[in-house]
Amino acid sequence: MPTAHHVTGATLGDTRDNGRAMSQDNVETVQRAAAAFSEGDIEAVSQFLDPDVVFSEPPEQPGATTFYGLRDVLAGFGRWTETWASQRSEVERVIDTDDTVVVLTRETLVGRDGIQVEQPCGTVFVLRNGKIVSFASYWDQSKALEALGLRE
Repeated sequence: MPTAHHVTGATLGDTRDNGRAMSQDNVETVQRAAAAFSEGDIEAVSQFLDPDVVFSEPPEQPGATTFYGLRDVLAGFGRWTETWASQRSEVERVIDTDDTVVVLTRETLVGRDGIQVEQPCGTVFVLRNGKIVSFASYWDQSKALEALGLRE
């Protein structure tokens, strides 16, 4: 049964109330990877990703791409930073199962052209052996929940 955590701020917060060590480890891995990404430390992010990681950009995004493998995913991150000057994530909710963590956020993005966008987002992370093996983002949080078989 998934466990939901309601948190705010730049981190995923304390989620130790579920008593499941593996699930907690996965939440902490996602938290550390997200913090490194927010700080722009892509090299640090890479330590949390499986070499064969798969990342899917939001399907609602024009030109959305799926990246395969660590090198391709890191190149995708670089493409993202070419468009956006800054990004701030406020975590609204975390749902975890044994090998999946869903993070629902409110993103504040500032484009290189100065345009600011606020957008809800949901990202589904799948982990194995302490590494993120896949993650997919959605600009529609309900789509992220559906990917886990849940509804709002």
